[in-house]
Amino acid sequence: MSETFVLVTGAWHGGWAWRPVANELRAAGHQVHTPTLAGLGADDDPRGVTLTDCVNSLVEYVERAGLTDITLVGHSWGGYVLTGAAPELAARIRRLVFWSAFVPQDGESLIDACPPHYGEMFHALAAASSNDTVTLPLEVWQQAFMQDAGEETQRTVHSLLVPQPLGTFTEKPDTTAFTALDIPTAYILSTEDLSLPGDWAWAGRFPQRLKNPLVIEAPGSHEGCFTRPPNWPTRSSGPAPRSTAPAARKGVRPPGTHLSDTLGRVSRRSLSSLPAPGPGGPLDTAPARRTDPSTTRGGPGRMLPHCRTPPSPPEHPEMQRQFRPPAAASPGSARVASP
Repeated sequence: MSETFVLVTGAWHGGWAWRPVANELRAAGHQVHTPTLAGLGADDDPRGVTLTDCVNSLVEYVERAGLTDITLVGHSWGGYVLTGAAPELAARIRRLVFWSAFVPQDGESLIDACPPHYGEMFHALAAASSNDTVTLPLEVWQQAFMQDAGEETQRTVHSLLVPQPLGTFTEKPDTTAFTALDIPTAYILSTEDLSLPGDWAWAGRFPQRLKNPLVIEAPGSHEGCFTRPPNWPTRSSGPAPRSTAPAARKGVRPPGTHLSDTLGRVSRRSLSSLPAPGPGGPLDTAPARRTDPSTTRGGPGRMLPHCRTPPSPPEHPEMQRQFRPPAAASPGSARVASP
């Protein structure tokens, strides 16, 4: 059954980052929207942009596009945006999906929810910038966010990241309206995610803050939407990777073959039952182009291949062609960014 997905990125990303996942979901017949939030466009002015600005831009995007019965997915910092936008969009939401995402407590900023050394780094980077933004250091990206990719891929994707307005990390949200919601939720845990270490890890903290969520594992690092080579076999030759983090609750579902497979499995059944993974297919490497939100349907069903470290040498050139900086758009609101 066709569904409507709205995919919200984490910090430093624009809607372009969802391109591989969006390609596969559209190919499976779903409608997919990948907005770029306020202040995160390649040519946006990030000065003074707050978390509230990003929440409002998402709400405006969904309402302007007339979307209903949506599956709203948030990655990492995007969990803050989901938490703020969900009460405003509740009548339009079918389910919420948090992928390795923050689920903030009332009054808890992202810096509050991160290890102290992250907060110190974010403040220092913003103070050293000319516009109060945080640029993620390459070495942090390579070691903690995208460690399951080759160096060339790491550098290629890192070069497309944009500085994150510090205000989106320091604003303390009011989550009263969110906690009162009764919307089906799922939480996806990446099995090789190193971005939050030790006691700060995703599994032991955030799924429990949702109301009886379905907890699912998906292979890959924190940037699992990128980290696998094109045409990799759908099934791994060995056992599925085992999460190094403790299970968030009993009944954690096993990994899908990729994030898009996991999302597709959630969409095809109720949140209490998941079918087996489907067949695989190659990555669509069409160049970036902007499309109208109403024309984002795909063709026959395919699933993304299993996440694995890209072969080296050679590094796959498709990754470099796939992710090009999006064309400029008017700042201050969410924009569609489609493959």
